[in-house]
Amino acid sequence: MGDFSRNVDVEKLISYSEDLVECLRSKRDVVSLTQCLEHSAALQSSCDSDFGEVQSLVQDYQKRIDACKQKTDEAKSEAATDAEINFLEKELEEELQREQMLREELR
Repeated sequence: MGDFSRNVDVEKLISYSEDLVECLRSKRDVVSLTQCLEHSAALQSSCDSDFGEVQSLVQDYQKRIDACKQKTDEAKSEAATDAEINFLEKELEEELQREQMLREELR
């Protein structure tokens, strides 16, 4: 039984080979196939070039994004929050009041 399926596969392979030989016998088919392969190689080269360029641009933009994130984080850490500003303003007012009271006492 295994021998029969092997014969069928060999018969299909022979039939396929004969069809391929007939197809390639025509000079026009060979030229068309050659042109397709050349175009395919040129297209692959162009795609590889475009991919490299896009990959380089993506890396450049990623570096820019990372730099912006770092600058943003630095600015956030340097900037005083509203609560800090309110606290400092209140502390300043208290100090000014103390100074005024001391001046009045000195008079």
